[in-house]
Amino acid sequence: MKTGIQTKLTKYEHQQKAIADHRARMGQLRHYLNPDAGKFACARALVQIALEELEEARAIYANIIEVLWDLPGCQVVADEGIRYRKSTRRWVHDFVKVMESKVAPMPDVPEEWRDVCERHKDNPDFQLLLERIADLIYKGFNRKVDIDNEAPKVLAENSPYLIASIAHRSLIDWCEMELAAPGSLWAAGDRYKTLIAADTGKYYDLQHIMTGDPPPGDQREAKHNIIATYKDYDFTLHHYKKYLKDAEHWYGSRVNPGSIELYLDKLANEKEEGANRDRIQTDIALCDVVTGWPRKWRK
Repeated sequence: MKTGIQTKLTKYEHQQKAIADHRARMGQLRHYLNPDAGKFACARALVQIALEELEEARAIYANIIEVLWDLPGCQVVADEGIRYRKSTRRWVHDFVKVMESKVAPMPDVPEEWRDVCERHKDNPDFQLLLERIADLIYKGFNRKVDIDNEAPKVLAENSPYLIASIAHRSLIDWCEMELAAPGSLWAAGDRYKTLIAADTGKYYDLQHIMTGDPPPGDQREAKHNIIATYKDYDFTLHHYKKYLKDAEHWYGSRVNPGSIELYLDKLANEKEEGANRDRIQTDIALCDVVTGWPRKWRK
């Protein structure tokens, strides 16, 4: 007879499932992004690969979710995210108007989204969370030999996109664990299908807006304007599965095994076709930028 302990997911199994769920979601995403947003997407993919590959990174990340976000000072930051939902919807509303009209300038990022670290520099709990994020970056994005020699090539101070990605992902995971009741801000359905009302009284599915796909019903006529406007503002279509593949190449080349040559040998043993040094260097170039990989070591 199975006991409750046997039938209930262990913390390890729950974490593994959460990591797999993130991989599945990201693999299906495709968005029109500007260059800065592309760097954030790249950072998301890098964090995903680090958590898949390294047990120590998973342990640190679990501590961030299960302990640090529960601290009073971190709760203040989490509460801000909920309070700023109105700002977020207002920004999306203005963004949609640009997509439709092609006349208004791109809306500024809401003030509340900016300088979170600066606003909370005197918040000891949040600073502790940032220190733990820095530790995850140190342990998860450097070769063991470089850590042992105290010569890391990737540090939090040079990787703002990694910091932002880990903070954002961990807050989302904490909210899903604590607040994912039906109708709540962080329920998965609300997060991936955000509806906002425009002046016309129509409703827009944000997922359709971001991908440039034809929205349902009478919104189809907006498709061509949406895509044309993205191109006018130098937005390009990005597939997250490509970011995941590039992140895998980066991790193999920079962390484990830890060099392009060793990684190419690994790919050859796995019979992956088309891999060569020039292709790998091209694929990991944005990852180098996002991680702050020192240029003098980019070989």
